[in-house]
Amino acid sequence: MACADALKFYADHMASVEAGKIHTLRFVLVTGWLGATSHYAEGTLSAWNAPIASGSGFKYSSYERWNFPAPVQLDPKAYPFDPNRRDAITLSVNLTTGQVAGSFAFQAKCENGILYGFSNPTGFLQFHVMHVLALLTSSEPIIA
Repeated sequence: MACADALKFYADHMASVEAGKIHTLRFVLVTGWLGATSHYAEGTLSAWNAPIASGSGFKYSSYERWNFPAPVQLDPKAYPFDPNRRDAITLSVNLTTGQVAGSFAFQAKCENGILYGFSNPTGFLQFHVMHVLALLTSSEPIIA
């Protein structure tokens, strides 16, 4: 699927009207670069300013893992990130161009249904950060 087709699918979802529901996109964003921190982020996007879908979520970092002992009810191998050590993020995706902005910024490319991209070099080693973005359509009831 071409990138324009993938993005159009999400734009069409956001523009659709269904009585009593609001259409959103849930996102998962994974970032990483050679020999450094990796991030896992998730959240929700709304399209109040079409074709821009924007929203917020939380970022978990590879250096923010459980401090032992972890709570008994959670296995740190199955749930590696400490939910008490997370950072709020913002994210917006232009569903026409694929430009991603906010806490992470890159121009999304599409290949085999995957949205990905590289941000500008960062840090003293000047590595490019790779981002992989997954979007999931969602419909939620409007609460009056």
